[in-house]
Amino acid sequence: MKTHAVKIMAVLFILAMVSFTGKSDKDALSLYSELDRSSAPNTLAKKEKDKGWILLFNGTSRDGWHGYNLKGFPDSWIVEDGTFTMNSKGG
Repeated sequence: MKTHAVKIMAVLFILAMVSFTGKSDKDALSLYSELDRSSAPNTLAKKEKDKGWILLFNGTSRDGWHGYNLKGFPDSWIVEDGTFTMNSKGG
């Protein structure tokens, strides 16, 4: 009898947790729907800035970026035409 009560309590707990976990305002689909597709590339619209969005890359500098497991930015990558581009130098 005790084991049935424990199982029932566990199921009720799981159901309660699932029912209280509503759709987050930070899930991927809701964030995607916030994008302003009419704004210029690599810019943020006022609405996006107001919601706390930030640009990860400004299109001109490597500031704030580093290579994987590196302290600096690899010489084999450059910023060209607003994008990271691999050049023929480096590995």
